[in-house]
Amino acid sequence: MEDSFFFPPAGIQRRKTSRYILRDGTLSKSNGDLYPEGARYASPAFGINSTAPDMAAFCQMMLNGGTYHGVRILSRSSVEIMTAVHTGDLQTGYLAGIGWGLGWRVVREPLGTLSVASIGSFRMGSGRGFGRIDPAKDLVGVLLFQGAGAVEVPDTFMAMAAGVIID
Repeated sequence: MEDSFFFPPAGIQRRKTSRYILRDGTLSKSNGDLYPEGARYASPAFGINSTAPDMAAFCQMMLNGGTYHGVRILSRSSVEIMTAVHTGDLQTGYLAGIGWGLGWRVVREPLGTLSVASIGSFRMGSGRGFGRIDPAKDLVGVLLFQGAGAVEVPDTFMAMAAGVIID
């Protein structure tokens, strides 16, 4: 992952896309970067700046149980602990049927827009992109977008992707 940074250097910074938000029926540029200039510490609420290829490599490593191109990056037990539900039956946000692992949303029950997701599939992401891994379907999905607050976009994307897969 050579193009992933908490604080992108100047050469990378100019390659970043702008973020947009829909306000009062008008698409407008959002207030800019999540990290203010001069920030020294990464925020767990904002995450990392990455590219689609880097994110796909990371998601593939998670799907492979911690290996990528035959190289062990994480132990299999670390991946299992990270992607296990640690919140029980608690309602964990805007979607029913989701639990939280360690930094991952995990499907407990495939409901609503998650109706095509396998139990145990997991997702991470933010207002600019996401990655979803469905081990039962041997599927990785990465989507990068420029909107903020579009919580249904990742789930709709994965539903469309899963719809073209023949079981």
